[in-house]
Amino acid sequence: MNEKSPERTWTPEEIEAVRAEAKALMGRERITQVQMSREVGKPSGTMSSWLGGTYAGRNDELAALAEKWLRAREERAQVQQKMLKAPRFVATLTSDQVMDVLYHAQHLPDFAVITGPPGIGKSSTICEYTRTRNNVWKLVAEPIHQRLSAFLEDLALVMGLQPIGNADRRSKQICARALGSGALFIIDEAQHLPSLALDQLRTIHDKTGCGLVLAGNDAIFGRLGTGKAAYAQLHSRVGMKLQLTNSGKADIAVLADAWGIQNETSRALLTAIGRRPGALRKVSKTLQIAHMLALAEGREMEPGDIRAAHARLDSSPLVGEAESWTR
Repeated sequence: MNEKSPERTWTPEEIEAVRAEAKALMGRERITQVQMSREVGKPSGTMSSWLGGTYAGRNDELAALAEKWLRAREERAQVQQKMLKAPRFVATLTSDQVMDVLYHAQHLPDFAVITGPPGIGKSSTICEYTRTRNNVWKLVAEPIHQRLSAFLEDLALVMGLQPIGNADRRSKQICARALGSGALFIIDEAQHLPSLALDQLRTIHDKTGCGLVLAGNDAIFGRLGTGKAAYAQLHSRVGMKLQLTNSGKADIAVLADAWGIQNETSRALLTAIGRRPGALRKVSKTLQIAHMLALAEGREMEPGDIRAAHARLDSSPLVGEAESWTR
């Protein structure tokens, strides 16, 4: 029969030591009490009192939780130190095309549609454009946005507005903020939006004179090109279309350069991986895992590590594919 491990007995000095360590870590890493409380799994007020030394309950129980939190944070930091850091943004031929469409949609202004398979850099390019420009409002659509009120509420929030009233008032609020701003609305994963939300975006685009970009999978093109009356007004307003395919060898080569991969066999393996579903995103994940495998043995990353990392992410082998990309 398994016996329960005896509870640890905490001295006041040990409790104070954990409290001091927790406060020091929060100061170094700028962790708020709210964030710390969520990670520990206790109410913010409880942890605030404990950190301040005024908690009237079981201080030893909270010290035990805080100690586990500190060790978990330490383990996470060690893993992150070992991981090869992915470049924040890599300008590829594909990303250049996406950037051009975003730029023209904002400054003409116009309505544009960008589609393509996942992992080729659409979303990362959109994030980079949003980060480096003023008045660019990006919303990632979700299934919950089948409700127009939920969609408009989240759109107002990304614009820095506090949603007011019903959907009609929210739409007026959004239009009032955007009018004359020269802004760009970007809806990523736009395939999740119903026709009502798409038509509402068309109305906002018309009323404000702001650019509008819908990005996502090929289903967007399919819907806008059906000829159905529900999409006729949207289809007639599309000024630019960019339909992307799988990542090309040039894009994968640029990404390999950004990661500092010079070995030709490794680059050929990455090219084969990048031509599969998941594309550049899969290449980056593979490289991070491969780096950790090599680091665990105290050596530089080798082609075998890339094969082993890929095997963890994809059950189908790369037999023969790498060799074909070296030609």
